[in-house]
Amino acid sequence: MADFVLLSGYSLQDEASAETALTLKSLATTCLFDPSYLFARDFQMCHKEHLCGVSVVTPNLEEAQLMTGQKAPEDCAAALHDLGVETVIVKLGPQGCYVHTKRCRQRIPTSPVTGRADTTGAGDAFCGTLLAQCVRGVDIVEAAGRANEAARKHVCS
Repeated sequence: MADFVLLSGYSLQDEASAETALTLKSLATTCLFDPSYLFARDFQMCHKEHLCGVSVVTPNLEEAQLMTGQKAPEDCAAALHDLGVETVIVKLGPQGCYVHTKRCRQRIPTSPVTGRADTTGAGDAFCGTLLAQCVRGVDIVEAAGRANEAARKHVCS
């Protein structure tokens, strides 16, 4: 039994990797899930059940909008939370992120970004840092702030 697992929506794109990902999710106490564009695009038709057992979901705003049909990050987060996800963090790029839990609804800003952001690297840095902070027992709002700062550092010169 693992304490934490971080899964990507990409891991659900083919049958073999999906089987492995879902097995890992079932063995973990806490599952952080970072959807992909394709996962989000197909969410309503064939992926809703994959949120069962997910503790934290971290879509970017476009993915959250595709998954929920909502526009505002707050509305997207509320819709995903209503599907049973304990913590929803909508990544907002240079605007930071929005955290939605049972007791917290808060935008977490980030420092200004100078240069052109590597959005894939930034998203991965965000999720990796968030996971590391959760493993250490850091409060989710503080963890999201630290994840914002890690993501901000992924800037192309």
